[in-house]
Amino acid sequence: MTLVNRPYQSVTIILVLLISLAVITTTTPAQEQLADLTPLVGKWRGNVTTKQGTVPIELTIQADGSWATVVYLRQPQSFKGTMQVVDGKAHYKDSEGKTGTLTLYVDTKGKRTLKGVRDDGFSTTEYEPVK
Repeated sequence: MTLVNRPYQSVTIILVLLISLAVITTTTPAQEQLADLTPLVGKWRGNVTTKQGTVPIELTIQADGSWATVVYLRQPQSFKGTMQVVDGKAHYKDSEGKTGTLTLYVDTKGKRTLKGVRDDGFSTTEYEPVK
């Protein structure tokens, strides 16, 4: 049985921890502070999650702040609304009066992710831009 010298074992543990920290730091997306809706304009695809489960969703955002979604349930459902930027995030309101917030994240490789939370906690969304 070969025993590893304790100093080498300590150095190995420290190196593993530093490498892990570097990987986490370089892949963690940073929240983008929005000045306007320009970075969000276009078509996004992703998923919406509720207590009942997760289903696909598409979101189209116009430059004037109007938006439309299609939620792909057994019978697809469409919703429309408006949004505006407040404190660096997009705050939305749908035609039924439900409100929420969308936050844009960008990782170090430039991958954009749009995450949403409805104010009443009913659902969360996560989107990627359609190319």
